[in-house]
Amino acid sequence: MSDNDNILGISSGKARLTADALALMMKGAGYGLALCTVLVVIGVILTFIAGLLPEDSKFAPAPMEGYMIEINADIRVV
Repeated sequence: MSDNDNILGISSGKARLTADALALMMKGAGYGLALCTVLVVIGVILTFIAGLLPEDSKFAPAPMEGYMIEINADIRVV
């Protein structure tokens, strides 16, 4: 394995630092774009699945409403 890891072929220190920083920023931007694309695709898939549900399911009560416990306690601090 060679000790030359300068893949951009730049020998100047400042130019190399600038090029490496730009390359790392572009890599991070690519990762961000990939993440946003995945989130948008998941949202589109969920919207499509929601459109396939019957109309009555949109007006049905939430399944957890039966398990909600309401506590009416009269607490007085003396």
